[in-house]
Amino acid sequence: MEEIESLTWESYDKEEKELKVDWFWALGIIGIAGAVLAFLFGNFLFGVFIVLAIIIIIFFATQKPQKVSHTLNEQGLLIDKELIPYSKMISFWLDEEGLWGKLLIHTKHPISPVISVFYEEKNLGDDIHTIMVERIEEKHLVEPISHQIFEKLGL
Repeated sequence: MEEIESLTWESYDKEEKELKVDWFWALGIIGIAGAVLAFLFGNFLFGVFIVLAIIIIIFFATQKPQKVSHTLNEQGLLIDKELIPYSKMISFWLDEEGLWGKLLIHTKHPISPVISVFYEEKNLGDDIHTIMVERIEEKHLVEPISHQIFEKLGL
């Protein structure tokens, strides 16, 4: 089998979704209704929290996808300037369903244990598999429900 020492690619950090005006109207109506109810029931702090949450969701939803550089080498996975060493990884899975391929990595991080990394070229998956299978276990992983919800919402 051919030994690949390093692999570098660029991809977007998320899929671009076109959000229609109806999406913003629905979010605004739900947010304002929730905030008004919180104020009516005397929970001022929760009402402010709902308004801030809606503003933050709109901010992130309108952000354009950014190109991110990825390098897979002997030390681990370098995403822009952040290195995830193999010692922090538990297992990986290549998900080639959909428009782009996705490298799912289960890490030892307590808050966000599964990392999703996109790759646009389908044949890149073979090279990623060759490098990763030598260093960590290949195990079927499913993207967390929170990631799936964010993708459906367009975030």
